[in-house]
Amino acid sequence: MSQLGIQHIAAGSALAMAIASGSPAIAQQTSSLALPEIVVTAQKREERLIDVPVSVAVVGGDLISDYKITALDELDRLVPSLYINSTPGNNAVFIRGIGSTAGNLAVEQSVALFVDGVYAGRSRQFMAPFLDVERVEVLRGPQGATFGINTSAGAVSVITAKPTKEFVGNVKASYEFEYESWEVGGVVSGPLTDNLQGRIAVNYQDIGGYLKNTVTGKDEPESNNLLIRGSLAWQPVDNISALFKLEYANFDSEGSNFQRILRSRGYKQDKYKEEGDVWHKDADDSKATNAELTFNFDLGSGTLTSITAYSQFEYSKWINPSAVPEAAYLTNFREDFQQFSQELRYASVLGGTFEYLFGAYFHYNEIDPLRADAWIRPATVSPVGTGTSTFRQDSHVYSLFGSLTWNINDQWSLSGDLRYTDDNKNATQVRSASATAPASWTTLTLSGRRSDSTLDPRVKLKWQPNPDLMAYVSYTEGSKSGGWQGNDRSTTANTWIINGESSENYETGVKLRLLEGRAFIAATAFNTEFTNLQVSQWTGTAFLTKNAAKATSRGFELDGSWRVAEQWSLQGGMAYLDAKYDKFPGGQCAWGNPPSCSQDLTGARLGWAPEWSGNLSVTYERPVGDRMTLKSTLSAQYRDDTWLEMTGNRNVKDSMQKSTIWLDGRVALGIDNDRWVVALFGRNLTDENTKSHVFQFPFPVNVVTDPMSYVIGTDRFREIGVEATYNF
Repeated sequence: MSQLGIQHIAAGSALAMAIASGSPAIAQQTSSLALPEIVVTAQKREERLIDVPVSVAVVGGDLISDYKITALDELDRLVPSLYINSTPGNNAVFIRGIGSTAGNLAVEQSVALFVDGVYAGRSRQFMAPFLDVERVEVLRGPQGATFGINTSAGAVSVITAKPTKEFVGNVKASYEFEYESWEVGGVVSGPLTDNLQGRIAVNYQDIGGYLKNTVTGKDEPESNNLLIRGSLAWQPVDNISALFKLEYANFDSEGSNFQRILRSRGYKQDKYKEEGDVWHKDADDSKATNAELTFNFDLGSGTLTSITAYSQFEYSKWINPSAVPEAAYLTNFREDFQQFSQELRYASVLGGTFEYLFGAYFHYNEIDPLRADAWIRPATVSPVGTGTSTFRQDSHVYSLFGSLTWNINDQWSLSGDLRYTDDNKNATQVRSASATAPASWTTLTLSGRRSDSTLDPRVKLKWQPNPDLMAYVSYTEGSKSGGWQGNDRSTTANTWIINGESSENYETGVKLRLLEGRAFIAATAFNTEFTNLQVSQWTGTAFLTKNAAKATSRGFELDGSWRVAEQWSLQGGMAYLDAKYDKFPGGQCAWGNPPSCSQDLTGARLGWAPEWSGNLSVTYERPVGDRMTLKSTLSAQYRDDTWLEMTGNRNVKDSMQKSTIWLDGRVALGIDNDRWVVALFGRNLTDENTKSHVFQFPFPVNVVTDPMSYVIGTDRFREIGVEATYNF
């Protein structure tokens, strides 16, 4: 059986009480068919998943490889209550219905990405997170006390594979038939000297387009991606270890997944788009470099850890958001970004009456610059209107954090975590507009300075009567920094400013192993309240980030895995979510109203927050003869009706993605103890036609004859391919 793919934290006091009454199903010994133990770093130290009183979902690296997950937006179907939205700007990550839409390219996400412990608030910082991965940990709910600011809704932590003391490696190639995509890559790892090991991973992807552009005749979007990561592990003496990692990514794409849906077509979404190449084709050329040096010093009573990291990216992105042949609106975004960070922490050994961890963190980053150029053609015979925005920002973040656990007795423990963060930012925006540009595009210079000081606590009470059962309750606060509209051309001094957001989370959970370790069950119940929630709304020509007064996300999650027999295993999960605005008097009006219109969205459901979601997979594995092994997996993922905008307009059907079931499958034949593996894989086998993003983009009738239309981001359709791997 492959390594356990998804494990989640548990909750539900009723279930905990039932178990406490002495259920005989609790594992008292380990079966030969027991599920593998999962170790996580959700509390910045290695611990068994079942011991950690935090809501965590873990996706194993083997599952990521089997499902052909190469980008962040392909992960969400495997984790209920996780939603990753692909937009024209960047990926927007939502956990439990809360996230930051990517209309404002200058703000950090409410769900932060960490790669090997290094913070990435900008989605392009780590463009290759799923190259040679050991596991991904999805931490749900505020994580400010442990991981820091800008984790008010959660965090995604990627742990990459490390150099090995034994020589191992593989070469892998795959081909996808539907869109003629192909991929090649490989990994080599092993000893260089007695105390030095190395690892290098390389991957190249040529991904074919799945939307036929009837104007240009091309399939879109097409991309060519190169990813390289090298790492060195060094142990000069027994109590000192070091890890150095350097990675590079180059993504080059043409076309987009956006198509315009017209009233004259009955708002039909299909596999065709009508977008011209009059000015400039949609394109994205992105490059990123990341370096990290980690030292661990074993001091006997604990471990001192130092993480030094540098991250840099640059890109140029062309977008025709009107998605029409006339190219009535065109934008170009260019950005240079760099960040340096340093973390120093000390963690005591586990098992004493008191366990503790404390440390300090600093990072400096700068956007220099983020330039946004726009061209608009109000009519085919009118002069082109132009607008330019140049945004620069530097940020200094200082943080002190600590955690103390009191092991009251063999069953009960009480933990307190606290982090203080000071985030100082300086920014300027210089704008210019031509005489033929829209009146809202102004020539203006804005500058600002802000400091967000936050204190994020967490308190956890844990009950663990035996190694196979743990229940907890917790209270957590989270925060996210404020900022400015980075690329908008129409803001004033007041609307340019964005306030920081904060969150409070109440959670209860239980998780346990059953049937001699052959089954794992986890459940979580939560209630999270947000103040000054940052939301992005469409103004007619741009996305504007503003603060909603209050919102609440509440619900529960249930997940489990079961090794049914030697050849059969099941795993899956489900989530129920109720996410609404508690108070939002200045929300945007429904589509068709002037951008200046506002309405009270109090009580409206949040976008990208399906009420129900879940997944279930079944795996069958058996030997075939003396030299071969057959392994097959069929997986189903479900997502309920999901609103794809935040205006509260529930009468426009194109603002919602109807409930959908996706089916994925894989059949693999391993030869000579998996030295050779040949696989047939399929994704979205029933060829569902779904969308991830939608907004209205009306133009005068002399440019677009049907102004009541919508622009949607279309997900990939069915994919079927083959893969061959040689392991050595």
